[in-house]
Amino acid sequence: PAATVARDKAIERAIAGLGRVLNAAGGGVGGANNNYGGADDLYFYWSLERVGVAYGLDTIGGVDWYKWGLKTILDSQAPDGSWSGSYAKNVTTAFAMLFLKKANLTGDITAKIAGKVKDPGGGELRGGRGGSISTAGTPQGKKPKGDDPKTPGINQVRKTTEADKLAEELLKANDREWPLKLRAVRETQGPQHTVALAQAIAVLEGKRLYQAREALAERLTRMTADTLKRMLDDRDAEVRRAACLAVGMKDERTVIPGVIDCITDPNASVMRAAKASLKAMSNEDHGPASGATDDEKRKAADAWRFWYALDARKGK
Repeated sequence: PAATVARDKAIERAIAGLGRVLNAAGGGVGGANNNYGGADDLYFYWSLERVGVAYGLDTIGGVDWYKWGLKTILDSQAPDGSWSGSYAKNVTTAFAMLFLKKANLTGDITAKIAGKVKDPGGGELRGGRGGSISTAGTPQGKKPKGDDPKTPGINQVRKTTEADKLAEELLKANDREWPLKLRAVRETQGPQHTVALAQAIAVLEGKRLYQAREALAERLTRMTADTLKRMLDDRDAEVRRAACLAVGMKDERTVIPGVIDCITDPNASVMRAAKASLKAMSNEDHGPASGATDDEKRKAADAWRFWYALDARKGK
């Protein structure tokens, strides 16, 4: 539903904003403009820990939030074991202990939202056309009415046991096994393989991360136009980014309007993927530039829509 999509995008923007705070605070020492992240503001640390644990996030803004806060908290502990700050010593000490415990006090909430939110700053788009992608995906289950036959239940199959197993096999693969297992997940039919690849991408680093994203991009090029349209509006930024690049890779021009809508996506990597896809299909560049404001993104989207209207009239 539209309300759910709007809510999830709002959460994603909020996590991105929180990530900017962590990055500006420079590793947890000194704080940002308003001293967020300073050792005297342990209420912020506890609030951060609540978000990280509840949403199951290892990173926020690409920052390992627990390591980020751990150093400051340990370094600021007084010899008597307490912490001092903006609140009474006993309150501040309690906040520090809650952060250090990293306990899930809201397990029922976490169970409902696990896997639905990812750190939008946790990965960058690398390369150009089809360079790197990750998608969220789908577990096994009954095929929803009217769903695409090539990707049954794409939004119904997140985090299934089979997908988890496949992802774990990818993550545990040694250097000899890796190319074979990656190829199997890339080529084998079934939405659980898309989910497994996406789940592995959330953990992988370095060369394997790049290769997995590339494999996922290639996998998504086998999706139909209707499936790609749905994925462009998925609640998961990784799915939206992957769909954008897949559209460009297979030159699926009927889906261009949806890609143009992604130019204003709150997630920067999705915006960059949309731009890369449009440039590949048009040989033109109507922006936006990296770090563009929301207004600049809207203007760029309008420019792309104008190009698309002219392109359609030419019968291309």
